[in-house]
Amino acid sequence: MKKIVIIIGSILLFLFASIIVLEYWVQTKFQNTLNSNPKRKYDLNYDKLTVSIFKGRIELNQLQITPLIVDSIPTIIEGSVERANLDGIGFINFLRSKEISIENLGFLNPEFTLIRTDFQKDQVESTRPFQTLFRDIISRGEIKNFSLSGGKAILFEQNDSLQRIGSFDDLEILASGIETDSVQLDKAIPFKLEELKIGLKNLSYLLSENQVFGFESYAFDFSRGQMDLEKISLELDQEWYEQAKNQPEQKEIMEFDIGSVAIRGLSEASQFGDSLMIIAESITLDSVDFKIGKDKNRPFPPKELKQDFSYLLEALTFPMRVDSLLVTNSTVTYSEIGNGHTLPGTIDLSEVNGLILNVSTIEEVERVNSLYVEVTAIFDRSGQLKLEVHENYFEREWKADLTLENMDMTNLNQTVNNLAGISITSGKLNKLHLNMEANAKFSDNHFLMEYEDFKIELLNPEHHKKGFLSGLANLAVHKQNKPGDKHYQELAYATPRDPYKGPINLIWLSAKDGLLATVPIKAAQKLMLHSKNDKRGKKHGKKKNSKE
Repeated sequence: MKKIVIIIGSILLFLFASIIVLEYWVQTKFQNTLNSNPKRKYDLNYDKLTVSIFKGRIELNQLQITPLIVDSIPTIIEGSVERANLDGIGFINFLRSKEISIENLGFLNPEFTLIRTDFQKDQVESTRPFQTLFRDIISRGEIKNFSLSGGKAILFEQNDSLQRIGSFDDLEILASGIETDSVQLDKAIPFKLEELKIGLKNLSYLLSENQVFGFESYAFDFSRGQMDLEKISLELDQEWYEQAKNQPEQKEIMEFDIGSVAIRGLSEASQFGDSLMIIAESITLDSVDFKIGKDKNRPFPPKELKQDFSYLLEALTFPMRVDSLLVTNSTVTYSEIGNGHTLPGTIDLSEVNGLILNVSTIEEVERVNSLYVEVTAIFDRSGQLKLEVHENYFEREWKADLTLENMDMTNLNQTVNNLAGISITSGKLNKLHLNMEANAKFSDNHFLMEYEDFKIELLNPEHHKKGFLSGLANLAVHKQNKPGDKHYQELAYATPRDPYKGPINLIWLSAKDGLLATVPIKAAQKLMLHSKNDKRGKKHGKKKNSKE
């Protein structure tokens, strides 16, 4: 019996000693292997290493990530990881081979610091700090699955001094089915894989001295082909007109808040690295509050030829194909300070809902599909607005149909008071209809405006009424334009386009030509400056119920 106890004790002691020796060998080889690749870009060091042979686990505490190159890359990244768990390790195979095989690699509560420098380099991987880092770490062994939780980062810019420009937290990554021998640099985890989920929260990024971009949350699911962002914003640290007047030339100052962005049917061909490409079935933007302002007292910018609605898409510098873009429950505010004025006029669009089909910057798609835009909104808190646009990408011709109905015209005062020195004291717009067929040189238009009880006042710079001139002005306009009136007319005319301005400007000029041909009496029309349509053909109206 005593011999049996001694034998069992000896076996247990041998096993215990073997485990200790094996753990020591594993620790030694792991330490010698971890930073052995001469092509590595980072050193990984730790405060404590724990090996569990029975669990097939290595645990690293306070893992430090240190870049080896810091003076020739545009973005430097360094970090620390509270704990790194390496699970599912075959230790015997590890001791026999040069490479470690890990079923699961997990990072818990990592903290990263990114420093953007002014160094420029042609190597693509150098401009993707996280992709480069994860590739460097994961390629050190055969790692099948990777997870990261509780991550956060602070972003700095190195100029004369180190300036904080951004941060985010709650970074979560889950990557499974990783094939470390198949590199794909366009993905956050730059390898071929079966599943990838990424999430992060509370991003804040300083785009310029006065603009901060951010969002509350971001979630990406590779296998389901979807991406979601919540509460996206572009904020100014001063009022838009203060920033506009400090610009060297006229510039549209933008700010926005977006409740949510949902991308569905995201193709695997989409890329989100330096070679950005978005191919998706649909994008939905909900609760957009978009504001834009311009100060026309500033010098004109250099002229640049502009074409049509698809030209707006050409401003995107990356390939894009989206079957449908949906905008819901949104608002748009455009403000403009006119030349010689100090206060802005404003146009408000509320309850904006829009659908854009066949959004593309890819030529093969544009050859097959046409661009279609439909927008409905409340114009200046009153009028029911609807706009439809059809455009052939390659013919560069487009058709637009605009209607504005049931509007209290006094709501236009927020636009015309400061820009035109006019106050509308009464008026109801029953219907305005503009149909356009446009090309690169002009637009052929059909225009109808039905209104009643229209009265105005002229204002001086202090916004006081010019009594005598206001009386003359009311004598110079038709009080109404309704079916059956002597002067009632529908108009057909052409409006030349300014090649240096976009399609929205042509819609405005075409509508303005129709307004100035309808509202003032003929004697007043001769005194007013408007588009010189006789370059294409004289305006003509079809008068209904009139006495010749």
